[in-house]
Amino acid sequence: MTFLLSIRHAVPKSEDIDTLEARLKSVDLRAFLTLTDRRDAEFLHHSLQPAPLRRLLRLRARASLRYLKDLSWNVAILLRIGELAAQSADQSIAEAGRELAGTAFRTRLLILRAFLRLAPQLVIPTSASAPGSQLLSDYLELSRRLTFVTHRFYPS
Repeated sequence: MTFLLSIRHAVPKSEDIDTLEARLKSVDLRAFLTLTDRRDAEFLHHSLQPAPLRRLLRLRARASLRYLKDLSWNVAILLRIGELAAQSADQSIAEAGRELAGTAFRTRLLILRAFLRLAPQLVIPTSASAPGSQLLSDYLELSRRLTFVTHRFYPS
């Protein structure tokens, strides 16, 4: 339940995109994908005895949930940035903001889905994986859209 509350992050209602962008957390996406990779978990399943395997799978699930929490925080900030950009008088910025907010919302749903698949593994560890590839794809898309929005807001 704590995680469900944490993915509903209360992002500051700052009107400053730079301030919001500075609050983004660094996330090692490669490590997250490794932790949620089914093939890696299956390899461990074949390589370890049951008790050490369960301990390791629980540790991997716990670490994955921490990554999801940080991803959720970042996506909440990106959603807020998208909402701010959508209010721009410049139609290209407003459209980019709407696209950023839409992708952020979809990504939040993927994070919730990943949480619902991972949380039970703290109790009953399995080789099942979270939906990491689609989540990563959307998260990378958010990064691209953020760059586009910020370059429109602050042209060089």
